[in-house]
Amino acid sequence: MVKPKLAVFSPLPPRENGIADYTHEILPWHAQDFEVTVVLEDNHPAPSRGPGWDGIATVFLAEYLARSEDYADHVHLYHVGNNPDHVYMLPIMLERPGVVVLHDVSLHHLMDCATLRYGDFAAYTALLEREYGAAGRLLGEQFERYRWRERAMFYELPLTRTLLARAQGVVVHSAFAYFKAKAQSPDTPAYLIPHHLTPVVKRVDGLDRQEVRAKLGLEDAELVLLSLGFITKAKQIDAVLRCLAALRDQLPPFRYVLAGARLPDQFDVDAAIVHYDLEDVVIVTDYLDEAAFFDCIAAADLVVNLRYPTGGETSGTLIRALGCGACVVVVDHGPFAELPDDVCVKVPWSEHFDASLTAALLETIHNPALREEIGHRAKRFLRDRHAIARSAAAYRDALSEARARPDQAWGVPAPHRLLGLRPLQALLGRAGPPPPGQAWAREALLPEAQAHSRLVLAGDESEARTVWLDHYGYRAGQTARLAENPPERGADAALYAAREPAAPAFQAALAALNHALAFGGVLVVDLVRGEAAVSGMLDDPRRIEAEIARAGFKPLKRALGGPSDVAPGIDFSTGTPAAEPPFEACWQAVKVSEFIAPRPPTPVAPNQPEAVA
Repeated sequence: MVKPKLAVFSPLPPRENGIADYTHEILPWHAQDFEVTVVLEDNHPAPSRGPGWDGIATVFLAEYLARSEDYADHVHLYHVGNNPDHVYMLPIMLERPGVVVLHDVSLHHLMDCATLRYGDFAAYTALLEREYGAAGRLLGEQFERYRWRERAMFYELPLTRTLLARAQGVVVHSAFAYFKAKAQSPDTPAYLIPHHLTPVVKRVDGLDRQEVRAKLGLEDAELVLLSLGFITKAKQIDAVLRCLAALRDQLPPFRYVLAGARLPDQFDVDAAIVHYDLEDVVIVTDYLDEAAFFDCIAAADLVVNLRYPTGGETSGTLIRALGCGACVVVVDHGPFAELPDDVCVKVPWSEHFDASLTAALLETIHNPALREEIGHRAKRFLRDRHAIARSAAAYRDALSEARARPDQAWGVPAPHRLLGLRPLQALLGRAGPPPPGQAWAREALLPEAQAHSRLVLAGDESEARTVWLDHYGYRAGQTARLAENPPERGADAALYAAREPAAPAFQAALAALNHALAFGGVLVVDLVRGEAAVSGMLDDPRRIEAEIARAGFKPLKRALGGPSDVAPGIDFSTGTPAAEPPFEACWQAVKVSEFIAPRPPTPVAPNQPEAVA
């Protein structure tokens, strides 16, 4: 039987990247179900191969792009992490949607690496605008001007919405990440596949504790505490050092091993060690190869694997430590809180974190039997629940579903064509000037219909609008009414023409039109002041532009006034008008975001009764 084809985008060893290790371990399992090609960044070193890699091909991005049509029939799988090793795949993810493995629920640092690393503030601002509309654009412009932003932005503004909405599916490793992904893109199918446990852990079962300690220069009688992975501020290493310094007189002779690479731009661990006067008991190994990594786990009495705040990642080092049977201390937060209470030691995050961590360390350090029991339970749980065969089967099902799922419309299918001055004059010469309420037609703000065009209509129905849509080339079957049967997404133009509406109705219509339009779709808004009481929105056209921007659109053009004002250079005169034409305003905007900015509540004036909805 011919296997379906799979293109996998991910770094691989020898890149010092946990996702590279993850992908390298599961690729042989994918190869049992698919014909696999791995697409690597152009400057990626020659990838490590291993058992089960027969038949797995690797190509660099340049070769993939040069022969892109050869991969059109491949299911695409993108392993995305929050670091620069994944920048190369971003354009392909939008061009060729596939299944996205979201290893971190926030990708803000990744997007920094794709834009600000090259000094491209405009691209960063455009990305913020696409994800968060007018509010995002403001944040980007302020950062470019003042070079200042809250650190919380990296967690609160994950910058994943665009990638997930385009994807055929998203794979996550925890319930925490599942709901975060669904909050960003509710319509994207999501699959919770636990982070697999590498089969290599079985080799650790045979390691002799005395031998590995001797190899690492550790005394057999010493208590060995261990933290694994890159040394970042979020790992709360500073808190561990602070607690160990305070407990030093209450503990047996100990060593604290930091088995991971220094990242001094995030946390100066060497300065912290000196500050707490722990130079004689702390060892920093820097990055370790796989064998040395597992030696450290086998040598440890207690693994301290803390993370706060979390980007939603499931720690591969934590999974390996638990699968080896280590007793591990974690923060009871995010994905780590989902572990059963009896397979690790959980420390709640609060203003009393140091006291809670100190108590947890004392209890486990002075109770070897407790550490051993927790480690045995962790090993049993991880080797069942996180078995790599189970993960691979879940991937196979998710990829097969994605392969059968049709591609959804995303951006407009072709550039818009707008009527120029001379074609507009010719049209008006044949059809005569449009009546009030159709300034969009006089201004040529609506794109001319093409064979593929889909137009969504909202606002007031009128015979004049129907006639002028016909003049612009929109035929039966190319239009849909918002109130009746709007498309789910994919229309490339929308027209809202109405008497001056009430603000809530206007906001609701704009939000619905955003949902119906593809990215890059044109929105035309045409408002006429009515004869009866009005909402007052037209008193300040800037307010309407603000509402259009809040609904995910970028206003491009505006025209105000009566028929003689809206299109300079064209003669609309048909004799003396019977009455002053009504005030009319129209806008052209383009969809740049699916984010609809929430509206803050209007404060109630003092001594005034509260409005009733």
